[in-house]
Amino acid sequence: MVLRCFIAIEVPSFESIRKLQMELKGAANSVRLVSPENQHMTMKFLGDVEEERIDDISNALVEVAGATSEFEMSLLGAGAFPSISRPRILWIGLEDPIPPSILAARLEDSLSILGFPREKKTFHPHVTIARVRQGVKRQDYQEGRKGDMKGDMKGDMDMIHCVAEIIRHNPLTFYGSFVATTLSLISSQLTSGGPVYSTMTRTPFRS
Repeated sequence: MVLRCFIAIEVPSFESIRKLQMELKGAANSVRLVSPENQHMTMKFLGDVEEERIDDISNALVEVAGATSEFEMSLLGAGAFPSISRPRILWIGLEDPIPPSILAARLEDSLSILGFPREKKTFHPHVTIARVRQGVKRQDYQEGRKGDMKGDMKGDMDMIHCVAEIIRHNPLTFYGSFVATTLSLISSQLTSGGPVYSTMTRTPFRS
């Protein structure tokens, strides 16, 4: 059996994040929210994993988590990938990215021994709170052709502009803090209604 897996720190629910999500959803119906119970900070995406490899991965997590002290995560500021002007992934950032970045480097070292390729992109700790469905070409808006659009296309771009403005106005907003105490191995099943996550293991950090 093959499982689609990733390693993450699970994030508790915060009313401040929910309020921002409702504001984003109100600005554009193309925004798809991440439910509070599914919010997390991805530390390492593993992709498709044979079930018989789960024990080896779990042992690697025990080693890494045992070498990592619990740390506080202060959720600060909103942003978007690939950029605020081209919002596809909407996220909350961290006040101090150093502890999770050190943890990510340890995971890369440990999991590379098991044959998982190292991530080529620089680790950017964040918590995804929403995704924006894209229905028109982004360059049409950026190159000043908004006035030439008709109907739904122009409406979509107006709404995406509203989403971008909300993100721009929250660069340093504080959304809450918590102590990260465990590292989770999570499986993801893709469905028509979005991904369904199942936490397979939770490995404690050093207290």
